[in-house]
Amino acid sequence: MSSVWVTSFEKEHLWMYLQALGFEPGPATIACGKIVSHTHLGVNMFDKLNRDAFQIVSYFLFQTLDQSL
Repeated sequence: MSSVWVTSFEKEHLWMYLQALGFEPGPATIACGKIVSHTHLGVNMFDKLNRDAFQIVSYFLFQTLDQSL
């Protein structure tokens, strides 16, 4: 999805909701097995294609919302 169609309001709220669920970039990156220095996480993490950020956020959400999977 192009960032042209995503408003700053939506990006800020995605980041805020992730943090409300307990998302911390450092520990989440390590838990997913990625290298911390090569990933860009934050409000604008999906402005460009960012496969590492997608994997880290997806892994965090699956672990947080349904640990049985």
